[in-house]
Amino acid sequence: MPLPLNPFLAAFFSNPLSTQCNPPGNHILLVPTTDVLLTHRDVEYGNIGFAELPNLDEFLASHVIRMPNPRVAAAAANAAGGKDGIVNLREMRGKAKPYGTFNGRSVVIKDNLVYSNKGFKNLNSATLVSDAIWYADTIEPKPWLIYYISRPLLGTWEPLKTVPAVLPTGGTRSPAVNALTATLAGDAAAKGQHAKASASSESGPSTPKKKDIKSFHDLLNNFPVIARQMQPGLDKVYREFTAAFEQRFPPPPTASHVPDPEPDGPIKTAMKKARMTNATAPPQKPPVKIQDVPAEEIHSTDDSSTGDEATGSGGNSGNGAGSSSSSNSNTHDTADKLSVTNGTERLNASSVSTHSGSQVSEDYYSEDDEHVMRASLESAVTTAIDIFQGVDKQQLSLLGATTDLTGPLVERLIERYISETLHHIIFPRLSALKRDEDHELEAKIRQMDCIDLSQLGMDIDGGTRNKHEVTLALGNVVEEFRKLSTAACPQDMLSVLFSTVKSVSQLTSSPPTKSDGSDGDASNRAAEGTQTEKPLIMVNADTLVSLLLYIVIRAQQKHLWARFVYMRHFIFIEDVDTGEMGYALSTFEAVLSYLLRDSSGLRRASRRNKSLWEAAAKGELDVLRAILEPSSDDAVDDEDAENDSDNAGEGSSSRRASSGEWPSSFTSFSFSHGLSSGSSRSSRSSRRASIVLSEAEAYSKGSGLGHVFPFQADSNPEPTVEFNLHFPIKRTKKVALDTRSMSSSSEISFRSRATSFGSNMEGSVEGDISVERLSQTHDSFGESLLMMAVQHEQIETLEYFLSLRSFFSVRFVLEDINHEDTTLLSAAVQLGNKDLIMMVINFLTGADEVTTDELASYFALQDIWGRSVAHYLFHAPFLIEKYGAMLPWRQRDKNGQTPLFALCRSYDHAAYYDMVNEGIRMATQTQKHTPGDTDHRLHLGEHVDARGNTLLHIVNHAQLAARILQTCDVDVNAVNDKKFTPLMVASKYGRFAMVQTLFRDPRVDVGAKELRGLTAVELAKDDEMRNKIDDLMLLSTPPGPDMRTTSVVRSHFVEDASVRFVVKSGHAVSAVSYAVTTCRRSQTDFEHLTRLLALENPASWIPNITGLRSPFQIPSKPSRTMLKDLQLRMDWFVRMMILHPTFAQHEMLWEFILVPDIQPDMMTQRSKLKAETRAEKVRDELEPLEDIREVEQFVDHARELVRGVNFSTKSVMRRTNAVSIAAADIRDAAALLSREVALIAFLPATHISAMEVYARSLVVPQANAYMHFRAAFLAIQSSVEAILTALGRPPRLILQIQATRKQAEREYQSLSRSTRWPLGLLDDARQRLKEEREERARQSEAASEDLSRELRFTQQTVAAELAGWQDMHERIGRRAIRDLVRSMVVQEQDRLNVMQRALRCIRQPVEGLGVYTT
Repeated sequence: MPLPLNPFLAAFFSNPLSTQCNPPGNHILLVPTTDVLLTHRDVEYGNIGFAELPNLDEFLASHVIRMPNPRVAAAAANAAGGKDGIVNLREMRGKAKPYGTFNGRSVVIKDNLVYSNKGFKNLNSATLVSDAIWYADTIEPKPWLIYYISRPLLGTWEPLKTVPAVLPTGGTRSPAVNALTATLAGDAAAKGQHAKASASSESGPSTPKKKDIKSFHDLLNNFPVIARQMQPGLDKVYREFTAAFEQRFPPPPTASHVPDPEPDGPIKTAMKKARMTNATAPPQKPPVKIQDVPAEEIHSTDDSSTGDEATGSGGNSGNGAGSSSSSNSNTHDTADKLSVTNGTERLNASSVSTHSGSQVSEDYYSEDDEHVMRASLESAVTTAIDIFQGVDKQQLSLLGATTDLTGPLVERLIERYISETLHHIIFPRLSALKRDEDHELEAKIRQMDCIDLSQLGMDIDGGTRNKHEVTLALGNVVEEFRKLSTAACPQDMLSVLFSTVKSVSQLTSSPPTKSDGSDGDASNRAAEGTQTEKPLIMVNADTLVSLLLYIVIRAQQKHLWARFVYMRHFIFIEDVDTGEMGYALSTFEAVLSYLLRDSSGLRRASRRNKSLWEAAAKGELDVLRAILEPSSDDAVDDEDAENDSDNAGEGSSSRRASSGEWPSSFTSFSFSHGLSSGSSRSSRSSRRASIVLSEAEAYSKGSGLGHVFPFQADSNPEPTVEFNLHFPIKRTKKVALDTRSMSSSSEISFRSRATSFGSNMEGSVEGDISVERLSQTHDSFGESLLMMAVQHEQIETLEYFLSLRSFFSVRFVLEDINHEDTTLLSAAVQLGNKDLIMMVINFLTGADEVTTDELASYFALQDIWGRSVAHYLFHAPFLIEKYGAMLPWRQRDKNGQTPLFALCRSYDHAAYYDMVNEGIRMATQTQKHTPGDTDHRLHLGEHVDARGNTLLHIVNHAQLAARILQTCDVDVNAVNDKKFTPLMVASKYGRFAMVQTLFRDPRVDVGAKELRGLTAVELAKDDEMRNKIDDLMLLSTPPGPDMRTTSVVRSHFVEDASVRFVVKSGHAVSAVSYAVTTCRRSQTDFEHLTRLLALENPASWIPNITGLRSPFQIPSKPSRTMLKDLQLRMDWFVRMMILHPTFAQHEMLWEFILVPDIQPDMMTQRSKLKAETRAEKVRDELEPLEDIREVEQFVDHARELVRGVNFSTKSVMRRTNAVSIAAADIRDAAALLSREVALIAFLPATHISAMEVYARSLVVPQANAYMHFRAAFLAIQSSVEAILTALGRPPRLILQIQATRKQAEREYQSLSRSTRWPLGLLDDARQRLKEEREERARQSEAASEDLSRELRFTQQTVAAELAGWQDMHERIGRRAIRDLVRSMVVQEQDRLNVMQRALRCIRQPVEGLGVYTT
């Protein structure tokens, strides 16, 4: 026999170590899996394989566990106070137990893990994967118990990297291969570049990798010395900042102790300067509208600007951005007051507080408090930067050498770190200051909730489908914009806003992911991957504002104005006034301004949309006709006019009267090209480009960090600016866009801009409420008027809409989908409304412009879950017969489920059988066939979901399952992701009819195991279900001579470390019913039965079932394979005893089989009485056997015959074992080959799939033909050994007869010699001795006669049983061979079907070629 594929087993049984491990029952092999040994190498010995290990004997011996003798272990347990050496499995769970190896080392096993322990160089661990019984290639069938482990316990094993094959470039190849090479060149190149990059990264110089610092928190964590040096200063900054905003009143003069006032820190000093600056600042001039300035002047200003930025409106951005002025004055008439108590009350910007009876008030503007917070935050940031500058220079040099940080980057990190830390103090106060603006903004946004995207002044080309794609793309942007609410600092908010604007500027359409009903295979996906994204809409400045307006309305965020002020005025290091950041912020400002000032048209359109949508949902035809077919005196216009008059007065109530009282940045924007090429500003500086400082910059010079990193210092330092702290230079907010540094979308927006945001928005962003526009509107769910009528099942409304062909054309109906990509027909089918379904279908079929192919394509349109109309046919099964030929039966959704799969899952449907049956018929008719495919059965491999479930896993009807098994190409033993077969699923969920149907199919593997090693019967729902499956197992066993079927159908573990066998016996009561009895017996019961039968019939042969190996040698993981082996041995024992010539009708045997509760003591007493009766009967009825030579000749001849049968049986078993091992090795080799073939870059996916299918076809079932054949011959071999034991009894009796006869002869000879003595001497003694000798001689003669009679009885019994045994073993052998042939034919036929499936995979069209491969 060739060596096994597993290197460990091949080496062990070729090594003398295997002969030293005797007996095998006291040893367990821990065998690493074949996969690990063949694909891994030992690093400790120079990356060599298993066969090249220098210490192979040590490796083998370290994986052999030496188990103690069972009798010695039981005696030790009794001595220790145990109860008969019983092990409780419940107590052993979770406990570690040591075991010794053959070479004196030790391992520890806990649950399913094994650990190397004493004697091992390294401490390794492995998982006990599974167990098996291994028969060595010897004439004697010695079973070895092996446990497969996940990795070796000795050495350090690492996987080998397989170098994939490369398609050769030279030689002559066919055009198909050349085309294939060209098609796959992109993927191969990508993989090659990836491998090359990996190799270069591995073989590159061993330079230390620089640390990736993303935040200042990461910097402090990676540099603990810097953190320790900065921590005291940072804590002081936080305490001072908190104390400045939570300041308490000083104690009264009458207090007993008045502490000295603490000196002002930098933050409190900055606060005082800010208040002083705002108190002494001159009144601001009203802002100048950019509309009042001629465009030529603006352009001339832009063109003439070289180093400085062009000034815009000249408004005070710092003061004006957060101001709240009335309609008649630039200042407040009522001052906000600071509320301070003696406790822990916080600052409030809009209250008046008293203390000790005297009123303490301070008049200040709300923007003053904003300026105080800005100055305080900037002072905290500047102080933190100064603290960082004071860190040890050696640590700063280390920071610069081990990271890619520069001075400006560190400044930004510090600013973000401080802002995040103080965010919970600043932003709530800022939100309170801007509460009025935010409340007004939120109220108006809520009133525009029903606005449609097309009513925002944009023309979206491409019709309804392109509008749908734009809306879906904006939905993702809305989710991005909603991250504003979770931002923890102004920098995060600005990043979210910039990301939102960038996403809006780059709206693209993703490649279509829906299949056209052609199964959604890999070829479609590959073709889709080659498509490039194209823009959905050309975005310019006007479109950007409209889209951002839509996003703000849909997001429904709070505190928008406060967040805008937070981003605009509380970021100091980063330049938020120029570049893309400034552009995004100014656009956001324009949107908020429009929402507050000029959104009455959008609110009016929103109200009109809401009325229309509600009428469509409720089926109010009169309202719909009034809106869609208006007359000249329609009352709706009056309502709108009334609403417009109400909105006209908004300026005097909740909104400012004129734009002149708003900050200049609300109504005017100017653009410049930024810095000229001659600017002296460093490219690395993080400061603002302009030398005109903002108001916040007036409170701190904010020294940079250029000197901290001398190797990164700027060559041209930033020029210093002198200014007066008491009269800070006000900086005008402008948007400077440098098109050379912008993204393409921003550049397009800049160049396409003809005028300002304000002028564009006033004219273009107005709600269009024309009938044409209203009929095309969609709600927030993307539902059109038609979809609303369908969703609310308004049949008359839908009929009315479809009659308006000018608004709802056929093309509109075909393209109408909601945000879930649900079509009108799909929505109607999901509702199950037949009238709606037929109305939509009749409308489409009645149109001349809709062809059959277009209708089939419409049926195949998928929603966001990948489901089309066909996936919802269980709501409308009447469509299957009429339109089944046009439905995509092999189309898969995102869960991999096909329409036929969805039908099979509808268990509770009233017409389940008819519906699924018709679906199978239509799926079979519409199935595509590849060239050369002659199998026209339904291929269920095309109807497997993403979790591996087939139709047999989910179908819940016995007749349907029978039809699938008989008429479809199906893998009956297919497993899902949990390794469940269809039989396991049916058993687990209690579907007995399904279990019964599957049991009838000979291809079903009833012994298949899932991941935990459990079979279908062990996974049964309850005991009742388990008992029914046992009955099916009984009925699958061939009946006995009396037509009664008896079998040991199942075995299971018991927590007292024993095994229980379920013995069932049944016979037919009628043509349709069976009477079955069930008994549960232990292994001890079987052994007790054999002893009693041997006591009653000592001459009969009885198979030996004592001394079998226990499955509990490793209690934490008992061997289920050994449990199955014990069940088969007990099953064959019962079968042979039923066929036994002597015991076939024995009452004790049938009592053991049929009586559930037996009494061993009574059985023992009865057997003893029967044994005595038999002995007396033999003495009384049989004549002594005088000539024993005849018996000796008979026994010798019988022994020769039986020994020949014994050798032949062992030889057959040896060959069967070799074939079984070869089949398992082929399976493992195919699995390894399939995995390696998948790494070949140039190989098509169809070939890889075919190899996987072929590898699955070689899987050997658990209940395979070889196992049952070997079990039958093991039973024959055990009966042969029993016959040899029985044939050994006559020779023993002959020896006893000869011994007794010789004893009698000696006594008679002694008696004759005693008569020669002289008379008179010791006459009494001689007489007594003579009598004793005569008595012994007579006893010997009597014993000899009894033994002769027993020999005659034994000869007769053995001769009779030998003839019966010869007939029995011939029948068992013939039946075993017949069953083996039948099972192999079924297995090979099933394997042929699987190979045909593999060929169908290869014959699929090659991706990108459109040809078939052969």
